[in-house]
Amino acid sequence: MVTLALAGAVTVVGVSSDSGAKAADDNSVNCTILVPADPLTAAGLATPYLVAPTAQGDQCDETNIGDTAFVQATIFDAATDKLSVYDPLVINAGTAPAVSPAVPVLSPTAIVGIWFGFNGANLTLAGGLGGNCVGGSGQSVFGQFAYCNASAFFQSAGGALAAGALTLPAPGMARDGQSCMTVRDFGIIDQDQSDNVTTRYLLTGNNQLAQDTPQNMAAFPGATVLSNPSDNGLLVDFVDPALGCSPPEEPDIVTGQMETALALDELLASVDPPSPVAMVPPNDPMVLVGNNPDLTKMNLYRTGVNQPNVASMAGLAGQYCQDMDQVGDARLITDQPFTQQGPSPDPATASNLFTFLGQRLSQSFTNLGCANLLNINNPVNVTLNGNVATAITVVPAGSNGTPTQTSSATSSSTATPSSSSDNGHGRHDGGGRNGGNSNGSGNDNNNGNNNNNGNNNNSGNDSGNNNNNGNNDNNGNDSNGGNSSGDSNFGGWDTGAADAADGGAASSSDSPSSDAPSSDSPSSDAPSSDAPSSDSSAAGEDQGGWGYSSWPSQN
Repeated sequence: MVTLALAGAVTVVGVSSDSGAKAADDNSVNCTILVPADPLTAAGLATPYLVAPTAQGDQCDETNIGDTAFVQATIFDAATDKLSVYDPLVINAGTAPAVSPAVPVLSPTAIVGIWFGFNGANLTLAGGLGGNCVGGSGQSVFGQFAYCNASAFFQSAGGALAAGALTLPAPGMARDGQSCMTVRDFGIIDQDQSDNVTTRYLLTGNNQLAQDTPQNMAAFPGATVLSNPSDNGLLVDFVDPALGCSPPEEPDIVTGQMETALALDELLASVDPPSPVAMVPPNDPMVLVGNNPDLTKMNLYRTGVNQPNVASMAGLAGQYCQDMDQVGDARLITDQPFTQQGPSPDPATASNLFTFLGQRLSQSFTNLGCANLLNINNPVNVTLNGNVATAITVVPAGSNGTPTQTSSATSSSTATPSSSSDNGHGRHDGGGRNGGNSNGSGNDNNNGNNNNNGNNNNSGNDSGNNNNNGNNDNNGNDSNGGNSSGDSNFGGWDTGAADAADGGAASSSDSPSSDAPSSDSPSSDAPSSDAPSSDSSAAGEDQGGWGYSSWPSQN
């Protein structure tokens, strides 16, 4: 284990003391990432972030695709009303990058927001003094997501959008005759929407890391591209092309190359929201605390992705499940002619993009506890051939249990394999698990989790029988937004006296005013007993991504 002795006061964000959080396999990856001092400056952005194991016995290797952490910055220049993107580099503590990161040129009026993605289970932030960084609430980390200065960034950029000084291209019309989707569309979300980033890194032949820039790709032609499978990546790299849509892009501030980014997707979703609009719900595994919904943690997560904070969680979980059932199922069926011709993000677990999305939707229904909340069986059933989803059967809402859509695999199309193949880390977004009913495959690939995948035998239970029902004794606490004060030692790093920083405001003045459910929404908002079993994003199920063998390398 690498030990770093840090001088001076250090802000420790999102301390991971909930050790019960585990990934779906036994090799839970828990890393601590050291955020540079003054991360919002040009020097801070160009300083490599350092990762090390969070605790003795944790595995953590940035060069191993299953362990890789990613950082993405988006910059809004308040003087020019322009956006740009920059991807800071992450390396293992005690190592050096293949080439020093390029130093961006920031104007005095630049406002920087930073977001994190992670291919492991739990990412804990350390350092970052002056960055307004948030990795969770109190002692409970989000898991695969964190951010720095998101509230200030979205407030400034959102204000410019509202005033018309900044514009983003409208989503446009998809091949299915509907609007192209944003990350808040129930046709694309899953159990943990708005997580992870679109950053990529280069792994050179001598096992060193570099930023994924045209210059570095030319300098290291045999380099492996490491990617962060994400909801954003699924939309921009797979679903958008299948539906004839284009994501928002802005130039890299150093190279000028057009890039996608989490922050751009969230900005577009906020100015052109679908109806109904998907917001992070209280049963999202990343915002649970001790397997219970937590208002503070949910609002902190929402702040990081420019979503409105709320005063109560009542009804939100049930409404989310209902909209996912009604809107998500319908869009899945409507888009089948296009998505079944698209490549599977993970050919090892789904035959094409349609079966991948169906498996993902089915698994999300299970992991969010929707069967108990809505008193219905899982409407999306998956047929497996071995471990590969090959057909999807959908029971649309209001059809009294009659399947109206069955699809067999009709496309052998697969995504271009990346040489960063590593499927052994259990992090699949619905892939590699029985995300519904296995119709005769005889192979239940549940990885020991979510035994109720597909049909939930408790679907007849009263969804109101959950005493949490939106209430949580911790609501309103942890006002530091995931920052922890006190002496801490994470992953062998002597962090010294940790000064609590702002942590990002729990409310963002530029967010929409309300996302309250409609009056006919289910009354209970707490996940049922078959919901994720921990407060970590990786608890009891695989999060936000998919297998790595198929992720496009874009070399």
